[in-house]
Amino acid sequence: MPSIDLQRFFVLVCRAVVIGVVAALGGMLIAHRWLWDATGKLIAGDFVDVWAAGHMAHDGRAAQVYDWTIHKAAEVAAVGHNFAGYYGWHYPPPFLFIASAVARLPFVTAELVWVIATLGLFAVIVQKIVCRPEAWVAACAFPASLLNFAAGQNGFVTASLLGAFLLFARKRPYLSGLFLGLLAYKPQFGIVIPFVLIAAGRWQIVLSAVLTILAMIAASWIAFGGETWLAFAQSVAVTNHEILESGRAGFNKLQSLFGILMSLGSPYWLALMAQGAIAILVTVLTCLAWRDRRIEFDEKAALLVLAALTATPYVYVYDYPVLFIACAFLLHGGVRDRTEGALLFATAFPIAAFPLLTPPEPLAPLSTLFVAVALARRRFIRRAAVLPALPQTA
Repeated sequence: MPSIDLQRFFVLVCRAVVIGVVAALGGMLIAHRWLWDATGKLIAGDFVDVWAAGHMAHDGRAAQVYDWTIHKAAEVAAVGHNFAGYYGWHYPPPFLFIASAVARLPFVTAELVWVIATLGLFAVIVQKIVCRPEAWVAACAFPASLLNFAAGQNGFVTASLLGAFLLFARKRPYLSGLFLGLLAYKPQFGIVIPFVLIAAGRWQIVLSAVLTILAMIAASWIAFGGETWLAFAQSVAVTNHEILESGRAGFNKLQSLFGILMSLGSPYWLALMAQGAIAILVTVLTCLAWRDRRIEFDEKAALLVLAALTATPYVYVYDYPVLFIACAFLLHGGVRDRTEGALLFATAFPIAAFPLLTPPEPLAPLSTLFVAVALARRRFIRRAAVLPALPQTA
């Protein structure tokens, strides 16, 4: 176990980073790189797609959020001027409930309320998992938190729902399934989870999640109309072509094996096959681990988070607060030694380096790899400790 001084040093570093993050946001605001530009115009960032979609849904135009031309016009109206690029709405219709609620506020107010509230939710979930008073500081200090906060993205929501699903999986399965069902707003993170739950026989969680998803479908169908679901279904192929095949947003921004291979010039079919192969591999390994009663739940939870991040080709750096959920479960039982502590601490650096590179490179998978090594090393050490000693030869 690390010494108390080392733990205090880690907490001090996290507090210093949080202060630095606040200062950085203030500096970005003063330098006109966040919220407003030098001319006083609103800056169009990732949050604009949420506000514009919510405004359209509130006006009774929910199905049109999947029309890129109409949605882009709504984004331009949101910030009051035209801008380069487009922030697409790729989410299932139930997420429009949240978007329409947020869009009732003025744009800047809505963005600030959104990021502060979701960061607070993320910090609370991490605190509940780790059960240590300084855990929320570490969550806020994680570099992905700053990137998510500055962009106004939904990585905190994804991480919070995934963390809550796992937090309640042991003793409150129906509540766990509720959070898992809500996570369906980001379906790409659910590639592995159903197979793992079925393999582990967690039928109560599965039932609760299915009922939650059905309830969300019914509610959104009533609120926004069946044509909204039809428009969403039609938009999936467009999103796949523009993001995964054409690389409209940049393959170097996809933090997956698929993104790495495509950014290196790989053919689409080869990158897709490699991504499929690793998705199958992590699914099988995670299913086997969840069926093994000798493995601690914290390790199972961390492994499932890593598998969910690794299996999807469609993941960005702002989604990486999810990775800290895996770290939180490993921190719950205490860091085993200095090497494990160093591996978990090192997860911050690839994520922090991502926006500093020109052009940015898909480095965040290295952070996932560090956590995977820490998890595998923990299992190896425990297994070696219970193996009988080999007889010595003369």
